[in-house]
Amino acid sequence: MSEVFVLQHLYRACDGDEESKLLGVYSSRQLAHRAAERFGRQPGFREYAEIVSDGDGDGFYIQAYRLDQDSDGGWSEGFVRE
Repeated sequence: MSEVFVLQHLYRACDGDEESKLLGVYSSRQLAHRAAERFGRQPGFREYAEIVSDGDGDGFYIQAYRLDQDSDGGWSEGFVRE
């Protein structure tokens, strides 16, 4: 296994803040989709049950991550505290 699939649930709260929940890490995209379907039947999640791409919008977000590799999120040179 060289990559895993992270399932999160994202939505904008009434105050405009983005709420994010890490729901699971799966060995295949198919298993992550099945988990999203299960969660999507539960209260709260079912109001935002769509699978969205690139974290754009409210709903479930599945992202692939390579194992044993640094994130490409732009943190390789640290960060500046403002």
